[in-house]
Parts: sequence; C-alpha cells; structure tokens
Amino acid sequence: MNYKSYLIFLPILLFLNCIVFQVNAQPKVKGIVIDSISKEPLPFISVSLRGTTIGVMTDNSGKFLLSIPNANQILDIRSVGYNEKYISLKNENLSNIRILLTANNHKLTELIVKPKKEKYKKKGNPAVEYVKRVIASKMKYSPLNKDYYQYEHYERIDIAINGFQKEKNKNLLSKFNFLYNYVDTSELSGKPILPVSSRETMEDFYYQKSPRIEKRIIKAKKSSGVDEMLSEEGVEQFLGEVFKDVDIYDNDITLFLKPFVSPLSTGGPSFYKYYLLDTVVIEGDKCMDLGFVPFSSESTGFTGHLYITLDSTNFVKKVKLNIPRDINLNFIQNMSIQQEFNRTSDGTRLLIRDEILVEFAILNKAEGLYAKRTNSYAKHSFSKPTDVNLFTQKEKTITADDATDKPASYWAENTHDSIPRKTNTVDKMLENLRKDPVFY
Repeated sequence: MNYKSYLIFLPILLFLNCIVFQVNAQPKVKGIVIDSISKEPLPFISVSLRGTTIGVMTDNSGKFLLSIPNANQILDIRSVGYNEKYISLKNENLSNIRILLTANNHKLTELIVKPKKEKYKKKGNPAVEYVKRVIASKMKYSPLNKDYYQYEHYERIDIAINGFQKEKNKNLLSKFNFLYNYVDTSELSGKPILPVSSRETMEDFYYQKSPRIEKRIIKAKKSSGVDEMLSEEGVEQFLGEVFKDVDIYDNDITLFLKPFVSPLSTGGPSFYKYYLLDTVVIEGDKCMDLGFVPFSSESTGFTGHLYITLDSTNFVKKVKLNIPRDINLNFIQNMSIQQEFNRTSDGTRLLIRDEILVEFAILNKAEGLYAKRTNSYAKHSFSKPTDVNLFTQKEKTITADDATDKPASYWAENTHDSIPRKTNTVDKMLENLRKDPVFY
C-alpha cells in the first residue's frame, strides 16, 4: 500500500491514540463547590485549570472530579451570577477541596448571549414555566418504570474523510481516479466527503426493573472499509467515544469525556435560556417549538429545539441538539444530535430514532473526519421475555455465533423502514481498490 492510500485511515489511528492518551492515569482533584452564604451545593459550575482547556462541570450535588497533569496547577472556578475564583493546588488536599463562591451583582436577567442586547427574565417567563412542567413529569412517562422493557435496535455507523477536494488530492486521484465517483456530501457543513468505513448492527435489548438488569443480544453485524485494517478493539474504542448513547432526560450527557448539561436537567432553568418560538405540526401532532441556549456561550451545554406536544402530557416529540462553536471540545469542529419519540396509549415515551453527526480534525495539514451514527428502535414491548434466564447470564452483551455470517438478503429484509437502505459505497469502492495492483 502506498503512502497516499495509508492516509485514508491514518486519521482514525491518530484519533484513537489521542483518546487512549487522555484516559491514562493522571492525578485527580476532587471537591465540592457551595454558595458562601446559603452553604447550598452549586450544580453546573465550571471548574478548569487556568490557562488550559482542561475542565469539568460540577454535578447536581456540586461535586467534581478533575484529572490534572500535576499538582502545580491553579483551579479556575466560575459561573454566571458568582464571582470568579482561583485556587492554587500546591498546598491543597486534592481529595477533598471545599470551594466557596460569592454571588456578584450581575443578574441573569441582564446577560448578553446573542449578537444584540436582550433582557431575559426567568421569573414569569412562560417558556421557563413550560419547560419546568416537562422536567417535573420526565420520570412519569419513562419506559424504565415498567417491570420489563424490550425492543429491536438497528445501528449504522458511517465514517468518511471530510473536505475531500479534487484539487487537494490530485496525486491520489491520478492513481485511483474512480474514487471521485464515491464522493458524497456532509450533512453538517456541505463539504465533500469520501466514505472509508461502514458498520451495521442488529440487536435485541432487554430490561428488567427489579433487580435492574440490562442485556443486549447482537443478532447480526458487519463492517467494511478501514475497519478491516484495524483491530476490532481499537475500532470499538474509537466509535464508543465518538458515539455514546444520549438520553436527554438525564441531567448530564457525557460527550468526549466531558459532561454536558441536558436541556431537560433538573437544573436546566438555571443553566439555559428558554424561548417559546412557534407552533409546528410533527407527524400529525401540534407541538410547541421551545428553543434554548446556555447563559454562557462557553459553557458545556447545547443550543437547539425541543418540540413538545400541546397537551397535558408535556410529551417531547422531537429534539435537536447542537454544540456551541465557542466550546473548545478537543478535535470537534461540528456536532449535531437529533432524536424522535413516539408514545403508547398510557403516555410512555418510546425513542424510535436518533442520529448523531460529527466533524472533527486531527492535524492541520490532514483532512478531517466525518462520522454519522443512525439508530432505529422498533418492536417495543413491555411483556415479560419468553426466556427470563437471559437476565441471569454473566455477560451484559451476548453475540450470536452466526452474527457475522448473515447474507446480504438478511440486511435488505430486516433493516427498519425508518432507515432508507442505501447502496454500500464503501464495499464497492474497496472492491475496485483491491483490483488495482498499485493499491494492493
């Protein structure tokens, strides 16, 4: 394989190394942030190392845990409505730091988070009252309230070289000019992309409430592209970090080792600005378009929309999440998450589809990567499984012996209707590459 061909999957290797490097053992600082007057724990406070991009947010109990390069560091603690505070870690007990923040004279109603000035009020704001009702009822309609819960899950992950321009790849295309026939377009930025990897998985998910147990049985899976040149463990680590499961009803959503505050967090009204934008119809249901942005554009939160049905159930029909551009999230250039829900006759919510799109860069002189994960969930049931013994098995994920042996007809017949079946361009591209003696 020549050097240009090697560059096709080199970015993935580099990104894997970066992830492994970040999770290596490092000193940790543990503590709690509280209000200096009320002595109440403060959630969603930014705790970072001064002069770096290393940082975390406090959890719902005001606690935090931060990995640091060494103890010769200075903590920078800040939040809207409080005075910024710096703490040197040299003489501190790293396992138990108690940080008191004092309120400042700035009011949330006078913050500027848009290009033009605005006065945002939480008190008496119908958007805030609206989202509070949604947050208050979020556990009432959770499928995890049922004794048993199961569904079929189809997942497809596509990875491509981002910004694959003909002018920049003249040498590569001169040897493999057919590659340009497989160039697609990024749904995030509109840049040209060249697919290099495709993975599909079909599994059954089983949940038992008491005692709480979750099991996954992988019925079928396949992969093509650069996956064939990399170790299975390495690819799983890479994809596992890029595509973590997202539950908007959790208080925190962890992405790339950082916790993001969910717009439906119990502390959301203190972290986000909410706006009633418009009424729209989604699959026959009239919904309120509820927009949201963080009070601070540099905080680890989302911008986006919640589409909530106009009835007493406060049902979230659809959600769109975007990463603010001011957040320094390692190599991420752009990211978007979208989820869609249905509900049963008793109001129980069912996630039926979600999609995560990511654009990230590894090196300045190399093309970045574009990744897309599409999930579909079907055949939901709250019945007791026929074989309850599966909950006694040790493994959390069980892979069928013939999972990798499924024929093309299996995928054509079993892919969910909500996921349009498309021709596997990666398979065709690699087939042509293997025929070329220069590449082979």
